[in-house]
Formats: sequence, C-alpha cells, structure tokens
Amino acid sequence: MNIRLAAVALLLVAGCNGAQREAAERQAAETKAASLLKRYQSAQGVHRMEHDGAYGSMAELIAARHVEGELAQAYDKSASPTPVDGYLFADIEAGSDGGALQKSRQAGLCAYPKSGQGKVILMLLDTADPEEWAFYSADAKSTGGAVRRWPSVYDLASKFMRAKQYTPQDAVKEAEKKAQP
Repeated sequence: MNIRLAAVALLLVAGCNGAQREAAERQAAETKAASLLKRYQSAQGVHRMEHDGAYGSMAELIAARHVEGELAQAYDKSASPTPVDGYLFADIEAGSDGGALQKSRQAGLCAYPKSGQGKVILMLLDTADPEEWAFYSADAKSTGGAVRRWPSVYDLASKFMRAKQYTPQDAVKEAEKKAQP
C-alpha cells in the first residue's frame, strides 16, 4: 500500500506547478506523519497487553523496542532527533489540567512540522472515548508547535479538526481524486 501512496504522490508532484507541487509535497509529508502515528497506536496496543492495560510513554515504547526505526529517530527527546519528511514527534506528557497524564486511560503523540509551517497532527488514545482513538489536526501556528499537554475540550473544538476514520484504501482514493485535473 505504501508503494501505491508513493506513486500517487509522485504523480501529483510531477504534473503540478510550483504551488501545486508544494501542496502535494506537504500532503505527502502529512500522510507519512499520520502513517507513523498509526505505528504508535499499534505499539501502544502491544504495551497495554504487556502492562495490565496501561499506555506507555514514547521513551518506554522505544526502550521495549515496540517503536523503532524512523519513528524512534524522529522522537524529539531522542539524542539527535531526525525529522521524517520535516516532521518530529512529541509525547503528550500532561493532562488537560496540567497534571500527570492518566496512563491507565490516556496516551497521545503529536506529529509537528519542525519548520513551524503546516499541520500538527495528534493521535489521541482515550479509553473514555467510544472510538478509543482519534486523529486531530490543526495549523501549527495555532498550536505554537508541538502539543505536549492533552488538549482541553475547548481546544479540541476551537483549534483542532477531528479526522474521520477511514482505511488506507480510502486515503488512496482521496489522493487519486485530488490528482485529477
């Protein structure tokens, strides 16, 4: 599936003018960041099975080797973080009240553009949410960069947009539609 997404992205970039190319490249980077957030979600599932249902921090997931490769390298608290297509990743470390995050029921990871330009994408895992996980996005300017505190209900409603849940096949269809003149 990643090969097909890459091919669609190349087609978008090849047939575009400068502004269209930049938009296509930004969309490809956002898609890659969202894909890495899905890896995080899977790693949290494994961690929860091993730790009586508790979520783990990125440092714990990396130490347990549940998160490796480019996602681990792009973690902004690693020794030398390396952005993936311009994105770094930050743990959501605190609850919406500023206190400790309740690891027994919540975890989150923020993908943010190192440049400060583009979208911030959150993967929020919350056992109190009927869907349990959700993607949210916002303009990086409105968040001030990395989000490290669980967003309040007000912030989720006013700054972020919740993404609909869809399959990778749906994402490819959407990209193909955008590629048509």
